[in-house]
Amino acid sequence: MELKPKIILLPGLDGTGDLFRPLLKSLPKGLDVQVINYPLFQKLSYLELVSHVVSQLPQTPFILVGESFSGAIAHQIVLQQPANLKGVVFLVSFLQTPRSFLLGLASLLPLSLMMKIPMPDFLLKRFLFSCGAGKELNSLFRASLKRVSPQVLAFRLHELRRMPQIMQKQGNVDVKALYIRADDDWLVPWACIQDFRICYNNLKIVTVSAGHLVAQGRPQPVADVIGKMANDCK
Repeated sequence: MELKPKIILLPGLDGTGDLFRPLLKSLPKGLDVQVINYPLFQKLSYLELVSHVVSQLPQTPFILVGESFSGAIAHQIVLQQPANLKGVVFLVSFLQTPRSFLLGLASLLPLSLMMKIPMPDFLLKRFLFSCGAGKELNSLFRASLKRVSPQVLAFRLHELRRMPQIMQKQGNVDVKALYIRADDDWLVPWACIQDFRICYNNLKIVTVSAGHLVAQGRPQPVADVIGKMANDCK
């Protein structure tokens, strides 16, 4: 019997992989899943993170899942045409700087200091989880950020501002591709999906009712979609 491809999860801005816990609990049993974390105290550029991920990819069939910040990393890996890649899932992701005016405002402030200031719960609910999030998700988010050096987080925000200069957006990619969007996402606008439509010939788009951190706030619908893709890619 042909085995399902391995699921490779690439985390968002924090890079810890801790925020995948709700999704890992919801994914179908029997799936082989690997979370590739990013260094907590080392400043790696987007392209260096691509190399970091490639060095850990399996020698067996796999599906890449890039969440938010990591969507561009997954895309760059797809362009390298790895032999065992069977599909790619972009989870509330982007190939251009999202909400660039917010990052522009943030650049006027010392970002490493900003990363030390705790975000109020009501802002987390509004901008990340939507209004249905509870204290458990807020605590998980805060704990994941605390593990990462504020200087590293600030550097990754700086990398977001550089995306137009460093991201390749080649078109006519035939690999099976899926984009999962959140209908209440304040951080990644609908227009960002257009870049993926240009690059991927057969992009499928699935909408989940959630805020930006859709895999945390609504893990079951996301897990169901990923599980179906794993079945389709056997």
